[in-house]
Amino acid sequence: MAVISLLDGDITIYDFSENRQGLIKWTGAATGTRTLRQLYSAIQKSWDDQGNMDQPTPIRAVTPTQYQIQGLQDKPYFVDDVTAEHLTGGSLFSQGWISGTNEYILIIGSSFGTAFSDHDIGRTILGGTTGDTGTLLDFNSARGLIWVRPDDPSNTGDEFDNPSEAYSIKNDPAAQVWQVDITGPTYVDETTDFNSVTNADVTVFPATEYGRLFCGRTCATI
Repeated sequence: MAVISLLDGDITIYDFSENRQGLIKWTGAATGTRTLRQLYSAIQKSWDDQGNMDQPTPIRAVTPTQYQIQGLQDKPYFVDDVTAEHLTGGSLFSQGWISGTNEYILIIGSSFGTAFSDHDIGRTILGGTTGDTGTLLDFNSARGLIWVRPDDPSNTGDEFDNPSEAYSIKNDPAAQVWQVDITGPTYVDETTDFNSVTNADVTVFPATEYGRLFCGRTCATI
């Protein structure tokens, strides 16, 4: 499934194959709204159409006006505050963030010396002191809060429990990077250097009509 667009693009679902995101996000107009009933119906239809009836849908109707975000036992879906503001016609609540001593979604306080970017959502967050890792689900710099899906949800795992540590976003590795010399043409495999955290000898420049950079993911627009 990976990424599903619903309701004419107003809602996008990033499933757990996308770096364990499990996100239901508003991706429509800033002033737009949808009813919870519309969201529920669209998700039900999408899950039926894509043959996922063996998997729980991300939302269930408790009453005609009360809806619950759900998921697998250890993978609850997540709706951020902004998305909730665009949904009308009832109440929405979540379940499964905590089970016993496991915490599948964490809320972390942060002073936000440098705020994250919206592009960081869905990427891997790293605790600079603890080494804890997880998926960044959302952040609110004004409230000083970060929502994270820890890689290890146990109470001895990725707890992000050092209040003084700094957080960073890990770069996504490139599958393949080639340096192209058009005079040959010759191709030099620079994948290892490109992904290295210690080598700084590979610089990615915007592509021009004179050269191209080939990557496993998009690196430049040709």
